Amino acid sequence: MSGAMIIARGDTVIFHYRLYLADGAEVETSGVEPVTLVVGRGELPASIESSFVGKRTGECFEVAVSAREEAFGSYDPRNRQVLPAGEFSTTSLLEKGALVEFELPTGEAVAGRIIAVADDDVTVDFNHPLSGRDFRYQIEILAAHPPGAEQQANYG
Repeated sequence: MSGAMIIARGDTVIFHYRLYLADGAEVETSGVEPVTLVVGRGELPASIESSFVGKRTGECFEVAVSAREEAFGSYDPRNRQVLPAGEFSTTSLLEKGALVEFELPTGEAVAGRIIAVADDDVTVDFNHPLSGRDFRYQIEILAAHPPGAEQQANYG
């Protein structure tokens, strides 16, 4: 990998990833399109972002994150809300495990997962799905460029 750029804080990195729970179950992937990240901007948990520093373009690596690091926060039972079923649109799928999205008064969207459905109400868990859980990222760095440099379009 001679000539591969060594990544530093502030660099833009283009990469693919796969996210696995501690039991090996894959829960998320970057898919076909790679992800772009400015290292140190706080777009991902600090332990993930800092893992890019010192790596080279073309490198593949893994990052383990323990629940103790609270990358997505501790699980908070207060983030479970019981809502009247009438607050859901008629197009909402009201079944256990379904994801629902609400708009806060500020206009910000917030997602939750339905964990129980009763006749007149629905219990929604607004905790991040990875809060309080151990997981690991598999990362493949496709390209990188320093601040102010043009992004390279050819990264595979």
